[in-house]
Amino acid sequence: MLSKKMEEALNAQVNAEFWSAYLYLSMSNHFAAAGNQGFANWFSIQFQEEQAHATIFMKYVLSCGGKVTLAPIAGVKTEWKSPLEAFEDTLAHERKVTALIHGLCVLADEEKDFGTANMLKWFVDEQIEEEANAQEYDSCPVGYIGRIAWFCIIRKKGRHNAPLLFYVQRGCIIHYDTPFRFVFYGFKR
Repeated sequence: MLSKKMEEALNAQVNAEFWSAYLYLSMSNHFAAAGNQGFANWFSIQFQEEQAHATIFMKYVLSCGGKVTLAPIAGVKTEWKSPLEAFEDTLAHERKVTALIHGLCVLADEEKDFGTANMLKWFVDEQIEEEANAQEYDSCPVGYIGRIAWFCIIRKKGRHNAPLLFYVQRGCIIHYDTPFRFVFYGFKR
């Protein structure tokens, strides 16, 4: 059985997970509207994961005899100047979620709620992965221009000075220096 304090904290986390899903859905829609389907897809997958996280918390509360109380979801940002800005926001957000999960762990310890502490272990591990994913700005398809598929690798700050634009034309890799802080490369479809 959950203490009232733990039940309230878990319900707050349900709301935070749905807010996270809402944020990623907003990012997905932003990039879909901009024609960047690769980014839209990546953020859509994140949206689905966050919904799954909320569901895990809700099922846990119910399995412990608690009551799930859904609260309104606050508004989220709807526009980003670049993919890099979106990934920077993603990393900052995932760090906040990590702090929330750690706070739940501390509360479970204070309440001597070993069942909740055990359930939270998965979320602690998940947040390590989420932060790593947000930091590993990996290649992401951003869409097609004609018959050329473009991909983006966003470079971490300070690692390189001159981002490059890459695409494949007639089997040859072509690149151009660009003023952007991310790297594109692509292949023919």
